[in-house]
Amino acid sequence: MKYYIGVDLGLQGAISIIKKDGNLILCEPIPTISVMVGKKIRHQYDINTINEMFKFWISDYNISGAIMERLRAIPKQSAQTGFSLGGSTMLFKTLFTVYKIPYQEIEPRKWQKEIFSNLGIQYDKKTTKIASIQAAKQLFPGFNFKRTKKSRIDDNNLTDSALIAEYLRRINK
Repeated sequence: MKYYIGVDLGLQGAISIIKKDGNLILCEPIPTISVMVGKKIRHQYDINTINEMFKFWISDYNISGAIMERLRAIPKQSAQTGFSLGGSTMLFKTLFTVYKIPYQEIEPRKWQKEIFSNLGIQYDKKTTKIASIQAAKQLFPGFNFKRTKKSRIDDNNLTDSALIAEYLRRINK
């Protein structure tokens, strides 16, 4: 059975794995750690944990491809945020290359149009987060998209990664 990885980049991002038959088997936040930088606590990617996750997935699943959003600079975005997003792009490109997983990047609007339109979900720039949660609940009923056990609401980063993986699955049918 083939499996596909979908990644919603960023420190609040998520990773999902979906089977070729459409069964979502994994959807979890990208692991991070807290570090002191001067007098402030900053969050960084937990590269060791992410690498161990990839080792496990390569040994247990037949990963056929991966996809992540293509990131662009956003007006009024801080330099730190831009640097962090660029770092996550390079981190995942490196992991996909090291583990020989074919990957591609996709514009958010492209996967959103494909997924949301096919489900009849109306959306615009301001409602994509709500549309993402709605679409994921339709496609994967019963799946828990809460970020933590204490979370009360579904996390759109988790749903985005699941829908990005679903998009890759659809184009590889």
